[in-house]
Amino acid sequence: MVINFNKGLIFNLEIILALSLLSIVFLYITTMDFDTGLSYRNYERINLISKDFIEVLSELRVNDLIEMNNPTIMELYNQGIISDYHLNRNLLEAIGYFYSQNDLETANLISQSVLNEIIPPGLKYSLEIDETRISGDEGQYGNDFKYKSVTNRLISGFQSGEIIEGSVSRASLEKIKSKRTSSYKYFGGFIGEGNITVFIEDIPNDTEIKEIYIESNLGSDIGLLVNGNSCGEFEKSDGELSVDVFSITDVSCIENIIPGQSNYFNFTFPNSNINESFLGGGFLRVDYETNQTSEIQKDSIKYYFPGIEGLINIYDSFYVPGSIESIEAKLHFLNEYTTFLRIGDQTIFSLEGTDSEQEILLSNSTFAEHLAYGYISEKTVPLRLGMNATITETKGLADVVLITDLSGSMNWRMDSRLSGVTRTCNDPLLLDSSTRRISLAKCLDKEFIEEVLDVPGNRIALIGYDGTGNCIKNSLDFTDQISIANNEVDSYSAAGSTCIACALNKAYEVLEQQSDENRRKFVVIMTDGQANTIPITEGTVSPCTSAPDPVYDPACGDSVSQIASQQSIDASCNLNQALNSTVYSIGFGPLISCDFSRETLQDMAYCGEGEFFVSSEPLELQEIYEEIAQKIVTQSYVRQIISFEEGNVNSTLYPDSYIEFKFDSESDPLEFREISIKVESDNFPGCDGSFYIPQQLEIDEMKTTSYSFDYWTDNVRIRNSNTGDWMDVFQLSDFGESYEKFGDPFIIQFDPDIISKGEENQIRITTGLSPTETNPTCSQNNKIIYSARLSAFTEFSPVLPEAEGNNVLIYYDKNHDGIQDGSIIVPIGEDISNPSVIEVGELEIENNAVHFALYQLLEILNFGNPTGSTDPSGSMSNPIDIEITDEISTNTVSIKNIPSLWGPLNFKVIIWL
Repeated sequence: MVINFNKGLIFNLEIILALSLLSIVFLYITTMDFDTGLSYRNYERINLISKDFIEVLSELRVNDLIEMNNPTIMELYNQGIISDYHLNRNLLEAIGYFYSQNDLETANLISQSVLNEIIPPGLKYSLEIDETRISGDEGQYGNDFKYKSVTNRLISGFQSGEIIEGSVSRASLEKIKSKRTSSYKYFGGFIGEGNITVFIEDIPNDTEIKEIYIESNLGSDIGLLVNGNSCGEFEKSDGELSVDVFSITDVSCIENIIPGQSNYFNFTFPNSNINESFLGGGFLRVDYETNQTSEIQKDSIKYYFPGIEGLINIYDSFYVPGSIESIEAKLHFLNEYTTFLRIGDQTIFSLEGTDSEQEILLSNSTFAEHLAYGYISEKTVPLRLGMNATITETKGLADVVLITDLSGSMNWRMDSRLSGVTRTCNDPLLLDSSTRRISLAKCLDKEFIEEVLDVPGNRIALIGYDGTGNCIKNSLDFTDQISIANNEVDSYSAAGSTCIACALNKAYEVLEQQSDENRRKFVVIMTDGQANTIPITEGTVSPCTSAPDPVYDPACGDSVSQIASQQSIDASCNLNQALNSTVYSIGFGPLISCDFSRETLQDMAYCGEGEFFVSSEPLELQEIYEEIAQKIVTQSYVRQIISFEEGNVNSTLYPDSYIEFKFDSESDPLEFREISIKVESDNFPGCDGSFYIPQQLEIDEMKTTSYSFDYWTDNVRIRNSNTGDWMDVFQLSDFGESYEKFGDPFIIQFDPDIISKGEENQIRITTGLSPTETNPTCSQNNKIIYSARLSAFTEFSPVLPEAEGNNVLIYYDKNHDGIQDGSIIVPIGEDISNPSVIEVGELEIENNAVHFALYQLLEILNFGNPTGSTDPSGSMSNPIDIEITDEISTNTVSIKNIPSLWGPLNFKVIIWL
C-alpha cells in the first residue's frame, strides 16, 4: 500500500496540537511501503519527510515540548541548561543557540528528543549545521543509498563562538563647557586717536564669565572700564611695535559684564599725548561657560564703529559671508573737520565739519551707487573712517648705523690717487673732483644724518674705521640729536688701512646692545678701497691685523685679500640673519674698475638684503646718500597717526555708529547634536607660519590676524594639497596702489573651503607701504582664529555582550596644546554596579556597548592638534579638547536584548534509505 504524506495535515492546525498530530504522522509513516518499482514516488515520499522534519523544528517551540512533558526537554529545563530565555524560541533557534555556545551535546539532545521519535523504521537521517553534525544516525550516507533527500533552512543571528543577543549603545554630549567659544571684538589695523569705546552684544544669557582677554599693539598705557566700572590700568611694554597681552580674571571686574545685553568696554589713555592714544590692531575676547551648543545663524550683520573721544582715525576692514543684498549705515559724530567714509577705493561719504553733533543715515542707494556688491561679497574689504587734517609730523622707528671709511686713501682726490683739497660743506667747490674724499664723506654724512633724524623717533649711531690698532677710530651710540651726531663727524680724520669686517662687527655690537626687535634696523657702510685687514678674533670687535696671503691686483692698484673679503661678507650676513638688519654698501671713489672691491660690496648688500651703489662722481654720491636716507625714512614711518598744528580738537565718534549688511547666506544650519566651537592657533613665528585643522571639524569661518603696525596688511597666501602652489586669499592692491587711502585690515577672513583638513596648512602674511614697498619683517603675534562645528554624538555600537555602566576618569585640554589641564570622573550608562573608577585605557570596548560608545565619543571630542600619543583619547597623555564637568555629563542610550546579525547558519536535514 502506498500512502501519501500530506504535510499540510500537520501545519494547518494550531501548534498546541502539534505533538498529537505527530502521533498520527508516525502511524502513517510506519505503514509506508516503498515500492521499488516506482522510484520517482519513493523520492517524492522521502523528500516530503525531510521537509516535514525541518518544519517541525521550525514551528515547535521549546515551551510546547515542556507542556507535553517531553522528558529530555524537562530534564534540561530542570537542570537550568534550558532557561526561560529559550521557552519562546523554536527548536531550530534553540539548537542554533547551543551550537553558537559550542554546546553540541545539548543541541544534540534537543534535536533527538523530537527527530528520533518520528523517523520511520528503515530510514536514516542526519541534522547538520554548516557541515557540523548535530544528531542522527552513525555512519555516512555518502553514495551508499537508494534514495536521499536534503532540505535546507537558513537562520540568522547565530555564529559559532559568538553571542546571539546583546546590547547596543550610543553616546552624546548634552551640554558643553569651555569649548573655545568666546565673544570677540576686533580692533582693526589702527584705531584712535583718543579714548576708545567698543561693545560686545553676543554673550548668551546662560553664561558664567570666566575671563577678559586683551591683546593689542598699544600706543601707551591703558585703563579699562567695563560698563562704566574700572578694572584697573595696564602698562604698555617697551618697544614701539610690541604686542601686549592681558588676562583679567578678577571677579570684581568680570562681574560687571551682563550676559544677554550689550556690554561696553572703554579704553582710556592716562598719557595726555593724543598721538600715543591708539590701538594698533588686536582684539578683546570674553571667555565664558555656556550650555548653548551652537550659535544662531544670521542673514545680516552690523559692523559697529568704535567710539573715539579725540581724533576720528580708523583703519579697518569687514567681511560679509554671503551675497550682499543691501547696505545701510548710521554715522553719529561731532567733528569740526571734514569727516569721510571710504570702502575699498571708493569714498562713500564726505561732510564738512561743524561745531555741533550730527547723525547721518546712509541709504542702500548711496552705497549701491559706489560699490559693486558682487565684487565685495565674501571678501575682506578695507574700510577707512577718518577726518581731513593737517599732518605736521610722522613718527619713525629707524635705528641706523652710519659707517665711514677713515683709511689713508680717504685723503685722496675723488678721481685719482693724488692728494685732494680739504673743503667745508658750504664750499661751492665741494662737489668738484679735486675735493678730498674725507671732506665729501663728512658732508654727505651730515646731510644723511639730518634727513634721517628729521623724522621724530628715528635714531642714528656713527662708526669711523680704518685698519690699525683696534680699527674703530670713532664711535657714537644711538642719538636723535643732529648736533651731537654732526660734532662726532667733525672729528673724523683719515689714516691707515681698511678693516671692513671690524666696522660691521662693531655695528652688530651697537645694534644688539642698544636696539630692540620692534625697531627697524639699518647699516650703511662706505669704503673707497679694498678689505685688507681683519680682526684678530673673527666675528668680534677686537684689534685688527693684516690679512694673510695678500695678492696684488693691478686693476685695483693695491693688494687684496680673499680672507678679508669673505669675513666682510659674513659679517653682513650675520647682521641680517641674527638682528634683521638691512645693509646698504657704497663704493666711494674710482672702484668701478676694481672687480674685487665691487664684488665684495655687492655680496655684502645681497646678504644684508639691502642695495649696493658705486660712483666716483661727487654729485652722484650725494644723490646716493639721499636715496638711501629716503628709503630708510619711508620704511620706518608710523603713517597712520594724525597730528595737528592746533592744540585741542573738538572731535568725537559715538559707538552707536554702524554699517549694516544684509546678505544671502549659503552656510548650512547646524544639524542634530552638532556643536559650534572657536579655536585659536599658536602664534606664527614670522611672515610664514602653519596651522592644522582636524578631519572631524566642519569649518564655518576662517580668519587670520595681522599686526601690520605702521604698514598695511597687503597680502595673505595659503598653500596646501588643495591649492598646490601658493594661493592669494587677500591682496590689498586689488583695490588700488595708493595704500594710504585704504583701511588696514587686522582680521583677514577667507573662504574655508580652501583649507585642507588633516594636514599642516602653510600661510604667508606680508605688509607694505605700496605694492612695491614690502616690509621684510613680520609680527610674531599673528595667528589663525576659526569657527567650526563637530558632531557630538556617536552611532550605535555593534551588538556586544554587556552594557554595564562605570565611573570613568577623563582628562581634558582646554587650550589645545596637547597637555592635560584637568580631569573629571564621568558616570556612564544606566546600570553602574561597580562604584570604583576606571581610566579610559581600561574601557572594555570589545565586550561592553556602553564603553564602546564612550570611546567613540571621546575620539570625536579629541579634535586638537595630534599629540603623537598612541594612548586612547581622554587619557592623561592624549586629553580631549572639551572640558566635561561634574554638572555636564555624557548621555548614553543603551538597548538590550538586540539579536546579533551573525550568520546565517545553514540547517540541513538529510534523509536517506
